Amino acid sequence: MYPAVVKNKYVLDEEQEKLVEAVRVGMLCPSFGTLADHAKWLLDAGLAVESAEDVTPRVARTWSVSRPVLDSPLVKTMLAMGNEKLSAFADSGSASDESYRFRAMGYGMLVASRPVRS
Repeated sequence: MYPAVVKNKYVLDEEQEKLVEAVRVGMLCPSFGTLADHAKWLLDAGLAVESAEDVTPRVARTWSVSRPVLDSPLVKTMLAMGNEKLSAFADSGSASDESYRFRAMGYGMLVASRPVRS
């Protein structure tokens, strides 16, 4: 099983691109691919893709639910004592929430296996 944050497969407007970029930077990712990109990367690695499903509707609330926790005084204090990367990740929560809501990004679940060799 391979969970993946994915970029929308359609052309994004400028505001959506800004959201995706904010999430990419906060999550320390070099880039995001589409669900099809992730499936191709698994195939290119010699795996057989059993399924590739967009599970965004089931996980989209993750960031909206976590925002109050990340905004609490205790967590803000702990984040201030951490490093820049941890703070950047926490700060990307709003962009993540908006990117899911506006369908600039999604969440994919892929299942792949090694082909059986005879």
